[in-house]
Amino acid sequence: MIAYKFLGAGAVAPFSGTGWPAPSAHAPGAWVAVDGDLETCANGVHACSRQALAYWFDEELWMVELAEEIRDAGTVLVARRGRLLERVTRWPAVSRAFAEDCAAHARRRVTAAGADARLAEVVADAEHHAACADGPRDAVIAAYAAAVAAAALEPGGFEAERARQSGVLATLLGL
Repeated sequence: MIAYKFLGAGAVAPFSGTGWPAPSAHAPGAWVAVDGDLETCANGVHACSRQALAYWFDEELWMVELAEEIRDAGTVLVARRGRLLERVTRWPAVSRAFAEDCAAHARRRVTAAGADARLAEVVADAEHHAACADGPRDAVIAAYAAAVAAAALEPGGFEAERARQSGVLATLLGL
């Protein structure tokens, strides 16, 4: 199964600190595997589908291959084995465009709903971070703020906004 994985600089996993073997020009990276029972956030090779991209951000985005047992936990895939196929080089270059889209969408929704001052502050925070988003940190804050605003506007709004954001991000990345 082809999926995506956000990693720190040098293909380092953000939570475990594990360095992933990088692919060469002609072959994928070596397999990373786990033993024992797969458990979300505890044991397994973690990645995400195209539809869950907006839940995970870091310095690098990689296309990965997952194999053997694979569990879909909604916003994360957990597998027995995984390997890097290639780096998605458009990330983080599209982070500002992504953050700007999130902030603008939130502004339109909050304005149309005539929402209170608290939500206007959340959107202003998204706009501030979008304006200076030259990397993942500001993009993740703008995206999260937009999702929080959506959650305040309607039940299920957070998840709906994250799904919309994942589609926007996939389009910007050409996935």
